[in-house]
This record gives sequence, C-alpha cells and structure tokens, in this order.
Amino acid sequence: MNQWQFANPEFLLLAGLPLLYGVLRLISGGNTKQHWHSKAIEIFQLQRFSWRIWIHRLKPIALSLSFILLVITFARPQTPQEPHKIYAKGIDIVIALDVSGSMLSEDFSPNRLEVAKLYIREFVRNRASDRISIVIFAGKPFTQAPLTFDYGVIDQYLAEISTDSIDQLVQGLRGTAVGDAYLAGIGRFDAKDTKREKVMILFTDGASTHGIDPLQVAPKAQKEGVKTYTVGIGNRTPAPLQSRNASGKLVPIKDFKGRPLMSSFDEKTLQAIAKTTDGTYFYAKEENDLKEILEAIEKLEPQEYVSEVVAQSKDQFLPWLIGSFLSFLFFLCLEFLIPLRQ
Repeated sequence: MNQWQFANPEFLLLAGLPLLYGVLRLISGGNTKQHWHSKAIEIFQLQRFSWRIWIHRLKPIALSLSFILLVITFARPQTPQEPHKIYAKGIDIVIALDVSGSMLSEDFSPNRLEVAKLYIREFVRNRASDRISIVIFAGKPFTQAPLTFDYGVIDQYLAEISTDSIDQLVQGLRGTAVGDAYLAGIGRFDAKDTKREKVMILFTDGASTHGIDPLQVAPKAQKEGVKTYTVGIGNRTPAPLQSRNASGKLVPIKDFKGRPLMSSFDEKTLQAIAKTTDGTYFYAKEENDLKEILEAIEKLEPQEYVSEVVAQSKDQFLPWLIGSFLSFLFFLCLEFLIPLRQ
C-alpha cells in the first residue's frame, strides 16, 4: 500500500503559524482583551441565536484551513510508486585493438588497421543494449573509452584511431604489449557487477614483445568471468613495424642498430588465451574473414538479468491546492456576501 511522503517537508513547519498567531493574540494583553470584550458585547446585542453569528465564527477557521492546505501544497505530497522489475539483455564488451606499426601492412586494403576499424565500427553500430569500451595498444596500452552505452562516442574514437595514437618512435611505446593490453582491458570491467556478461575481443597481428606474458593474464580473466575472443590479423609471416614520416610515407621502424623491427605472429598464444577463458580464436587472413568473424561474435547470446527499478514518485498536490482555494473562497463569501448585521 502506498504511503504519503513529502518532497519539501520543511514547508510543513509553516502550518503552525495560525495556531501561533491565535496564542499570541490571547496573551498579548491590554488592547487585545478590550477588543475581545467589546466584540463579545456586540455579538450578544445581536439576535441571540442568529445563524449569521455562527456562520461568521467559521471565518478564522476557513482562513486557517486555507493557509494550512496551501502549506501542504508547497510541501509537495507524493505517493511513491511500487518498485517494478524489468528484464533486459546486455553484455559488457572491451575491444582491445593493436595499433603497432605492423598494422599498417597493406595485405589488407588500405591496411590492416583501417579494415579492422571499419568492421569494428559496424559491429558497434549493430549493438543495442551493450556497454562498450575501447583499449588501444602498441608497446603500452591506453584506454580510449571506458564502458559506455554512447555508441556515437565509441564510433568517433574508432574513426580517429591510428598508429599515431601512440607515438611509437618513443622508446618503450613501440612493439606489441599484448599481455599489458589484456590486463588493462580486464580492468575496464566492473568486477562487482555479476549481472552482465563480460566479453573481451582482442585484435592483434603480432606476438607479445613487451610487458607481462598474456598467458599469465588469462587465468585472471577466467576467474573474473571475462570470456575472451582473440583475433589474429594478416599473414602468418613476420611483418615490419612501420610508421609514417612527415610526408606521410611509410617507413620502417628500426632498432638501435638500424635494423628493421619485425612483428612475428604467435597463433598458439592467442589460441591458448581463448581456450582458457571459454572463448574462441579466429584467424583473419583476408578482409572478408574479419567481417565474418565479427558477424559470428555478434551472434553472442547476452545474459538475461533482472533489474529492479523504482519509478518516480507521483505528485498529489492538486487536491490540496483545490482545497486551499475553496477554503479561501468560502472565507471571502463569509466576509463580503454575508454581513454580520442585517
């Protein structure tokens, strides 16, 4: 059963003002006593049982009642609605995208990174009730977007991602830190939220060359319920790490001895990660493979969960406002339409 509550209960303190006024009138002394004495004589001199006298005794009551009802109106009486349960489906998805220099390889047109972005953006647009986060990585991972339902923001971030998003000419930022990116992606999930399924999709074209071993991270993902889909991109043969120079031309990234750095392909690690977390490993040798992979992941059945939602309380001030108006109208009728004397 609904109970009354007030949105602005502080206004109720004003309801005592009419009573306070009456008390002060009684104890104010001298002139007030003379006033009431003369008023009593005046009334007594009128017809003893005149109905006008009894009607006019209602004036202070009507005025006080009007004031009190107006105070209650300002306090905004409400009836809270019963909580109701809604059923919703949705998962939390973290997309970890490799932006190392080898992703500029042109075995995909125009390159691996742009094709991956194209299909990831399409994948995001096809989601409805999922929260999505973006993590990019080369020698270190960086979070582009935390978990959000704002797919427009995600799409904008994806459109702007490039290998220049991480300055790989800086020592420590070049290479491929798959394990660090995996760990950073797991950190994007809310470990306390057990209602939404957690999925991570890891895109890379190379082996982990920096940071923690991704196989050491996989058990943590399994423990926290993060199902991981790994996607290997491009040819299995090693690809050179590249960047664009000031003129926009692709140039190889070299080590301190001047030798081009190469990105090798570690399919076994990606398969092991997926197996440990009850996910799946996909290999995208061509553009169409990548499209089909994301279409397969789109068919994931999100977990159904129950969420209890409390609806907004319903305002009930209108009857009180009407009552205040009618009480004041009654007072005016007594004051002006029914004089005390005939």
